[in-house]
Amino acid sequence: MQVSAKDFRNVSKWNKKLFYIKSPDAFDRMDDPETGLYTVKFRKCFLDLMLLNESSDVTIIFFHAALTKRSGVKLPIFSGANLAAGINANKIFVSDPSLYLSDSIRLGWFLGSRYFHAEEILTNILVGLLKSLGSKKIILFGASAGGFASILFGGLLLGKVDAEVLSVPVNPQTNILKFSPRPVEEYFRVAWNVKKRSKESLDGIGVTYDFTQPKHLDKFAGLNMLYIQNTKDHHYVSHFLPFLGGLGDDAAQKYILADDFGEGHVSPPLSYLKGLLGKVVDSGLSGRHLKRKYNVKEFLNYEPMVVS
Repeated sequence: MQVSAKDFRNVSKWNKKLFYIKSPDAFDRMDDPETGLYTVKFRKCFLDLMLLNESSDVTIIFFHAALTKRSGVKLPIFSGANLAAGINANKIFVSDPSLYLSDSIRLGWFLGSRYFHAEEILTNILVGLLKSLGSKKIILFGASAGGFASILFGGLLLGKVDAEVLSVPVNPQTNILKFSPRPVEEYFRVAWNVKKRSKESLDGIGVTYDFTQPKHLDKFAGLNMLYIQNTKDHHYVSHFLPFLGGLGDDAAQKYILADDFGEGHVSPPLSYLKGLLGKVVDSGLSGRHLKRKYNVKEFLNYEPMVVS
């Protein structure tokens, strides 16, 4: 049976005023945008953002992780509300537009599709919205695939906003080709018409999929980052160490919290993340929030770290 993006959609569950935006350029012309759900329609998908305008000069952007299931799930998906509650900052929650393409996709790393190149379009939308909000500090937060997006769009925002930019990824992928083959193959097949999961195929469609490639590392060299990694997660070896190793001396300025948060792809407790994010919003990122600050050379000779 043929399905469309509308078959996956239910915006009423979020109980927010809905704004249909005709063009991404419209975000540049907004003045103090209202709290609500903002939607831009593209071919075969919607780009949905939920804004909570708290009249703050700090804005947190939240990117969600992969869906655990698709059956019965209605879009858009926004995560981070519990984490954000009580924190004095504007909040922007982004739903991955690729999920509208098929119910066989559970994650798309916020890269978009051949119909919607998110690296350019979503970046421009965020720039317009952040300028309209008067943001002076911007924090991008996400776990796993959302952590990939927090790094990617943090790097893309640099130089385009007059604000401090900080990415806070939790157990992120840094090379999509090192993630589980089946969801990677399905996403790129449906979204980009890529038949083979390979470096050559992904290079050919012009998306950022591997942060460790020299051509992409420059995006992240100047990005302030608080990288949170579970040392018992396979991402530690497959994604974390190669990324920091690729940054080389530029990794020395990154703040790294690495600890045993449980066996597997497990994030720290909500209370841990909420307390840390609140400190970053209230007083910025500084060494006094950490027991120890590592740079890449220390991590290549890793010893367990105690975090407060």
